[in-house]
Amino acid sequence: MPPHPEAPSTEKNIAKSAFAIRTGGGLKDSSPGPAKHILQTSGHFQTVYHHPEKVRHMPLTVGEALQLPVFSGARLLAGGEGLDSQVRWVNVVEVLDETTLLQPGELLLTTAYGLEPDHRLQSELIPELAGRGLAGLIIQVGHYLQAVPESMRRQAGGYRFPLIELPKNVSFAAVTQAVNRQIINRQIEQLEYAGRVHSRLIDLMLAGGGLPAIAETLSGLTGGAVTIVDPLFRLLAACPAGEGDNPAEAVRRQFQALARTGLLDVPALERKPLQVRKMAAHHIPDQYIFPVLAGDALLAYISVREEDGPPGETAVTAVGQAAALCALEMLKARAVRETENRLQGDFLDDLLAESPASPADIKRRALYFGYDMHKEQLIMLAGVDGFPQLAHDRPQTEVEDIKRKLAGAVEAAVQQTAHRVIYKYRHDTLILLAQLPAGSSKEQAAGLAARIQSRAAAFLPPLTVSIAIGQPCTALQELRRSYREAARTLEVIRATGRKNTVLHYRDLGIYRLLAKLKDDPELAAYYRSSLGPLVDYDRRHGTQLVKTLHAYFKHNGSLKDVAAGMFIHRHTLKYRLNRIQEISGLDLKSPDDRLTLQMALKVMPLLSGDSEDAKRPGENPRRGGPA
Repeated sequence: MPPHPEAPSTEKNIAKSAFAIRTGGGLKDSSPGPAKHILQTSGHFQTVYHHPEKVRHMPLTVGEALQLPVFSGARLLAGGEGLDSQVRWVNVVEVLDETTLLQPGELLLTTAYGLEPDHRLQSELIPELAGRGLAGLIIQVGHYLQAVPESMRRQAGGYRFPLIELPKNVSFAAVTQAVNRQIINRQIEQLEYAGRVHSRLIDLMLAGGGLPAIAETLSGLTGGAVTIVDPLFRLLAACPAGEGDNPAEAVRRQFQALARTGLLDVPALERKPLQVRKMAAHHIPDQYIFPVLAGDALLAYISVREEDGPPGETAVTAVGQAAALCALEMLKARAVRETENRLQGDFLDDLLAESPASPADIKRRALYFGYDMHKEQLIMLAGVDGFPQLAHDRPQTEVEDIKRKLAGAVEAAVQQTAHRVIYKYRHDTLILLAQLPAGSSKEQAAGLAARIQSRAAAFLPPLTVSIAIGQPCTALQELRRSYREAARTLEVIRATGRKNTVLHYRDLGIYRLLAKLKDDPELAAYYRSSLGPLVDYDRRHGTQLVKTLHAYFKHNGSLKDVAAGMFIHRHTLKYRLNRIQEISGLDLKSPDDRLTLQMALKVMPLLSGDSEDAKRPGENPRRGGPA
């Protein structure tokens, strides 16, 4: 551990110096902000911020220990900058050549036997003790050492390691008894404080205050700002409330920035608070983040920010107990939510069943969920693009996590609106029953779908989500029709290779008819007789006649545009068009034959799952009807 820049030694009598942290006898600083005391060491002033609650219960520091009467004749020789080091225990060692058993936080008390003639030990002792994290070194002079060597004073100053001289007339028993009594008393205070925190939080839980009340109580106990977010970084509670137009979004972006650094993996794994240093570029302040866990499941994060430094042990105690209460509160809310979702899902299943329950039963259950079945509503279907392949390639746990995050995106989007929405999964697709304002349901549905896509982009990068929308209805039997329309629309989206698309059934164009006839044998026969020979020829010979035909219709028969788009010579294009006519037996100059081939190209992705749209790179239609 390299030494810090050397600082001058200090030989002030401690009883007369301004170390009065506990008594308030230090020099006061008049600048605004949290309460402060000024410590004077060697003519230099050091400002120490503190919170009254935190000072009262923090572990004993070296500076506070030196206020005890037993140290009235002691002198601080060097290392005044380290007086805030915490003292865990006092250890007495006579011979200093063996330090391997010393523990961090110990205040070492010694007569320095054998130190005076051992210059190597003099040069190595301070770095060794500072490297082991000891709180400080007290040397009693007059027995084996008449004065502490100047070289050790300089080293202690450089390491900011408290070096104290104790007069000969003070017994070690008096020192250890006085300091250890203070340590034990503070530990008892800490336990009593933990008991008070526990009682206060239990009362809070029994009163049903929920997460907002927990955040407010924690803020009061720690003196800091408290934020609680779920694993998807959605704001659950905060005290004080966030600033700006959208504090929830600001919090989400901060946690996303932290997640990208990998820091948020640490607390969940090690089950302990994570200290986060300020990241100005991402507007992230200094804070401590505590995981809220139930077994191995991560339920939330609690962030505590204090203006006057990191949280003390009181804050850690309070947040640790609050995290357990948060876990109980969230598990209770999850159980309620899962029950509600299951009941809503059963209700939605009954609404879409071919033989639904009685109208009276439907009406009663709808009112329970806050639904008016006489108002305009529609069905929407949301699915992750490429989900079948994704489910095949990834572990089941990851697939379930993706589905959970999509449901979370829907829930977050719904919370931003005043719409009534019930949703449930059916296989890999999320079914949404949305009650929307009459007369503008199509626009409202498109807006809700766009919000879902926006939240999904945040929750599921780089995956995308497509959403199909059925037509609005007011009657129960029409609701099943809206579901079938949305299902056909989603089928068309997937068959034509579109991604990140919002598509309404009304905008399907010719696919409204074709999707309905997909299972009709006549449609398959029509496709095989018109386009089948070209598909078979391409498969056998590795040619691109079907792709050329698709480009021909896309460019309205312009040979120049088709050749340029396919990067082929016009002579090559003419040859291909002739081969298309020869193999298919259809004339591209005939309007009827052109319509026959165009319709067959539209049918092709519905029957074969093969789409020229999907093959063309760089094309990603977002909204509107298929080409």
